This record gives sequence, C-alpha cells and structure tokens, in this order.
Amino acid sequence: MDRQYVLIKYTYVYEDHDNSSYGIAAVEKYDDTEIVVEAYPDLTRDMESVKKLVHDCNQLKLDLIHLKDVVEDFVATL
Repeated sequence: MDRQYVLIKYTYVYEDHDNSSYGIAAVEKYDDTEIVVEAYPDLTRDMESVKKLVHDCNQLKLDLIHLKDVVEDFVATL
C-alpha cells in the first residue's frame, strides 16, 4: 500500500458564478487502483495554503490517523 496526500478542488455555481475551494484527500494505491480513503473538501478558497498543507503531509509521511487533527489545526489558523 502506498499513500499520498493530494489537493482536491471543489467547484460550485452560485448565481451564475463559478466558485472554487480546495481541500485535501488521502489516496492509497493498491496494485493499479487508487482509492480515496479520507477527504476534507471545501476547506478554503486559498489554493496555495492547501498546497502547502498537502506538501507538508507528504513530506512528513503523515499517518492517516492524524489527518483529522491536522486539518482541524489548519482550519483554526485561517
């Protein structure tokens, strides 16, 4: 099993305007199949801050059990 954290984009339409927000997902690869095992969409509209979060989680090889706490801390700093 190989786990990677990825940036996810959530797009919605409100009053004829497209809006995007960003979140994080944990993806595990089994053979040739990738499965989203946990996701936190729509965290913020600031793509760069979520990119940094994703990078840090991958760099630190964050254990999945800690992702919820990390996301809660991230949102608290916004």
